[in-house]
Amino acid sequence: YAKFVSKAVSDQLTTFHKLNADLILFLIGLHLAAIMFAYFVKKENLLATMFTGNKMLPDAGRGPMRPRPFWLAWAIAAFVASAIYILLIK
Repeated sequence: YAKFVSKAVSDQLTTFHKLNADLILFLIGLHLAAIMFAYFVKKENLLATMFTGNKMLPDAGRGPMRPRPFWLAWAIAAFVASAIYILLIK
């Protein structure tokens, strides 16, 4: 698609693309560091938890856990979408 835009736009998009690639690599490293921190310092095996989807929790005597209300998930999603729209599109 580079032939359809000017050289300046192509250079800007190339820079943006390279920055995003670096950001993704940084976030992957941060994620792996967090997993290792949890495993070695907190003695939690989050890797197994991520693969199985199950985590053993200590019994705190509070009774069964209740899920959060469904509307809260929609409210958070609407807030994040609005923030992205305001920050990136406007």
